[in-house]
This record gives sequence, structure tokens and C-alpha cells, in this order.
Amino acid sequence: MGAQAVSPAWRLVYRVGVFIAALVGGMAGALPVATLGLVVPEYVTVPLSLIAGALVAGISAGWAANLLAPDRTRSMLPAIAGISVAAEAVVAVAGLGLSAAGASLVFPNRFSMLLLSMAVIAIGVSFATWHFRRIDGRLTRDLLTTLGLLGALIVVILGTVFTTCSLVSCTP
Repeated sequence: MGAQAVSPAWRLVYRVGVFIAALVGGMAGALPVATLGLVVPEYVTVPLSLIAGALVAGISAGWAANLLAPDRTRSMLPAIAGISVAAEAVVAVAGLGLSAAGASLVFPNRFSMLLLSMAVIAIGVSFATWHFRRIDGRLTRDLLTTLGLLGALIVVILGTVFTTCSLVSCTP
């Protein structure tokens, strides 16, 4: 964490807080996109909801780490976002293999599969957030990075849904 002494209790609060922020943020980002599965084909909404959840998990964990860091270091949001999307890709490939092997035997519904996926992604994002820290940092740069990442996410979601619905029927 830094050069100054930090109590083990505070370090535990810091790490658990970052993980919970990543998990809650990831679910908050993934669930609205997953509901598009009512209209858009599932092979599009599952990876898209994982991407949205991973990116929001990375942003949430980064900001939580900024608030909880005892040494006042700042999160490197672009690096954390990159690791979160890479973790999403690994989880998506594992989920694809699991669904081919019969995921319905393991998971009773899509929500439980999404929750487990977000928990795995939150673990990866938490490790990235604990590792990618910097001493110097400005709040305006972090705010602009956050807005840019969220704007890019919205463009990707809308572009994917529009393209998919242009090529295949998206009626329920």
C-alpha cells in the first residue's frame, strides 16, 4: 500500500470494501443490460452484460479504493478497466464452455450464473485495484476517465443492440 504503517484491521476493511464495491457495481452494471435478453437474442446479451458489469465493477472498485486508501494513493482507472475487461473475457469463455456442458444442471437461473460471474470478475478487479495505484493524481483526470469509459460503454451497448436487431429479428 505505501510507506506508512497501516493496521491489519484497516487493510482488511480496505480490501473487503473494494471487493464489495466491485461486486455491487458489477451487478448494477450487468443487470440492466441483461434485461435486454427479453428482446435481443441471448447470445448477444450475456457477453454484453458481462462487459458492462466488468467495466462498472472496475470503475466502482477504483473509486472505492480512492476513498478507502489510507495512504491517499489514487487508482489507475484505465489499467483497472483493461484488467476488468480481460477478466470478463476469461469468464465469458469459461461460461461458454460451461453452457455447452449443461449449465442448467448447475445454475437454476441466469441470475445465479450472472452473480457467480460477477463475483469472479470482482475478485480479479479487486486484485488489479490493489496493485495499480499511483501517488500523484488529480480528481478531474479521474472524473474525465470515468465519464469517458461510461460513454464508451453506452456506445458499445447501443451499437451492438442496433446492429444485432438490424441483422436478426429482435421481437419477443
